[in-house]
Amino acid sequence: MAAPPALPLITPTPAALPKRKIFSEPDMAAWVSSETYHYVQVLIARLALAVEGKKITDACQENEATKALVAFLQELERSVDDIPLQTTPQRFGNKAFKDWVELMTTVSSLEYVSARANCQLTVASSHEQKSSSFQPTLLPPPLRSALPELSHHFSTAFGSPVRIDYGTGHELSFVTYLLILRLVGVFTEAEEQALVTRVFVAYLGVVRKCQKVFKLEPAGSKGVWGLDDHQFLSYLWGASQLKQHPTLRPSLLLTIPTTADSSAQLLHSSLSHLHALKSGPFAEHSPMLHSISSTVPNFTKMETGLMRMYRDEVLGKLVVVQHLWFADGGVLGWRKEVTGEDLPSTGDQMEREAEEEEKEEAMEGTKAPWALPELNISDPPPLTKVQLPKSTITSVNTSRPFSRQVPTPTSFASTTAPKPFLPPELFATSSTPRPRPTPSTAPVGRTMVPQQTSLGDRLAARATTVADEGGAAAGSSPFGVLESATRSVGKGREGLPWREEDR
Repeated sequence: MAAPPALPLITPTPAALPKRKIFSEPDMAAWVSSETYHYVQVLIARLALAVEGKKITDACQENEATKALVAFLQELERSVDDIPLQTTPQRFGNKAFKDWVELMTTVSSLEYVSARANCQLTVASSHEQKSSSFQPTLLPPPLRSALPELSHHFSTAFGSPVRIDYGTGHELSFVTYLLILRLVGVFTEAEEQALVTRVFVAYLGVVRKCQKVFKLEPAGSKGVWGLDDHQFLSYLWGASQLKQHPTLRPSLLLTIPTTADSSAQLLHSSLSHLHALKSGPFAEHSPMLHSISSTVPNFTKMETGLMRMYRDEVLGKLVVVQHLWFADGGVLGWRKEVTGEDLPSTGDQMEREAEEEEKEEAMEGTKAPWALPELNISDPPPLTKVQLPKSTITSVNTSRPFSRQVPTPTSFASTTAPKPFLPPELFATSSTPRPRPTPSTAPVGRTMVPQQTSLGDRLAARATTVADEGGAAAGSSPFGVLESATRSVGKGREGLPWREEDR
C-alpha cells in the first residue's frame, strides 16, 4: 500500500446542525466525490500504517485527550452492568439497550459541555448512581464550534436504539468522530497509533459488551456471505499489525486464539469474539473469513483486499452511508473534494418543497374541510330539465320483445289520485262457519254406508281443503286440490265422507 497523504488542519467555524444528505442513488455520486469520502479513506490508511508491526500492548504516545477518551469509553463499558435487562419475552434484542443509549447520550453531552473544566460526571441508572471524576480535555474553547458534529457522530456510533442493532455503519460513525478530532488538531500524527491500540480497542470493548448483554442484531448483515456481522476495521487493522510478522500467515484464522493472543492482536481478539457469538464449523458460519485464510498467502495481500472491500461494501453502499449526517459549513461538510463547492442533494429539493408548502399554508391559512370550494354544498347548482324528443318517447322498439316501454308524458301530468293497492284475500272473511256433513247413522254391527250421492257431490261437501287453509298457492298444486291434513287430525274416522269399504 502506498503511503497515504497527510490530513489537513481545519479550524471549526459556527455551523448549522448536522442533517441528512444522502437519500438515494443519485446522492451516492456526490458522496464519492466529496472531501469527507476522501478524508475517511485517508484516515483509515494512515491508522493502518501507524499500527503496522505493533501490538496492542506496545507503548505509544498518548496525550491528555487520548487518556480522557479512553477512560470515558471504559466507564461506558462498566455502565452496561448498571442497566437492568427486561425479562419480558422479546423476539430480537433486549429493549433495555434503549435505556443504555439514553444514558450514554446524556453523559456524552455533559462531557463536551464541561470540556477543559473540572467536573463530576454522573452515570445514572434506574437502580443506582455512580459518580466518576473526569477532567476531559478533548476540546479547548476555540474548537467548541465542532461540538454539534461530534455529539451526533458519537451518539450514533454504538447502535440503533430503535432497531436494537449494530453494524458497520455505526462503526463508520465512530471513525468520522475520530476524523473530526484529528482534523481540528485534538489528535495529531503522533497519536495515530494510540487511536487504534488505545481508543479503538476501548470502543470495541463497549460495543462487544453491548452485543453480548443486549443481544444486538446485526445491522444490514449479509449473513454468512459477509466478513463479519458487526465489525470490519478490526480485521483490516489486525492484518496491518501482522504484516511484518516472520511466521504467521492468514491461515491462523482457522485456529482458535488464546487469551494472550487476543490481548495483543486485533485479529485474534476479533476471532475470539466471533467464536463466542457463533457456534458450529468455522467454514459454515464464516465462509468469507475461511476463504481468506485458505487462499490469501500473506497479510499484505489481505490488508489490500480488505481495504478494497471496505470501500465497495461499506463506503459504497447506500444502506450504510445514508446514516452519515453533514453540517453545512462544518468540519465534515457536504463539499466537493477538489473545489470545495457545496454538493447537490435530493434532500435539499425536498426541503425547498416543504418550505414552499409551509409558506403557502401560512399565507392562506388552514381552511376547514367544509370551507373548501370542492366540498361546499350549501349552494348546489340548479337542476336542469332534460327534454327528450317526442319521437323517442312515443316510439316502441318492437325488435326487442322484452325492451322497456317509455311512458307517455301525459301520464306524468295526470292529477287523478292513485288507487290504493290491496292484496287479494287469501282466507275467507265470513264469520259464519261452513256446514259440516253429518254421517248417516246405522245400527251397531252393520256397515256404515253414506247417502247415495255422486263422487262430485261428496268432494264438494268436504269441510275444507288445502286451498282454503293454505291460500291460493296451495290450490295450484300439481297434485290437484288436496284435502286438508289438519281437518282429520284427532277427528277419527267419523269425519271421512267415504265408506270404510273404499279403504
